[in-house]
Amino acid sequence: MTGSDPDRDRKNARRQRYGFRDAEPVADSMSSFLDSPEAQRMRRFQKVAPALREALSPSLLTKVTPVRMQSGILTLEVSDGMALHELRQHASHTLLEALAAHGTGISRLQWRLAKSVR
Repeated sequence: MTGSDPDRDRKNARRQRYGFRDAEPVADSMSSFLDSPEAQRMRRFQKVAPALREALSPSLLTKVTPVRMQSGILTLEVSDGMALHELRQHASHTLLEALAAHGTGISRLQWRLAKSVR
C-alpha cells in the first residue's frame, strides 16, 4: 500500500477525466490488506484486551490504556502515578504470563505515565 500524499491526491482530483475510472476489485484490495503486516499486528493487538482483563483488577484496568505494540514490546499508558508504580512492581510478571498465554507475541512491557488533561 502506498502512503498518503495530500498534494498528489489534490492534483489527481483537479485533473480532468475523459471517460470512466477503472474500478479496483474489492477482493484484491481486501486480500492485500489482510495479508499485510499491519493487519497481523491488529489481530495480535485484539488479543491484548482479554489478557489485560484476565491479569488486572477492574480498578487498575480502568487506568491502563494499551498504546503501541511493536517488535514484541507493548507500551501501556497509565493515568495515575500510584497505579503505575503498583503495576510496575506487582503486576508485570502476571501480565506478561497472561499475554504469552493469549499468543500475543509480547516479550516486554514498557510503562509510561499518561499526560494529564487540564
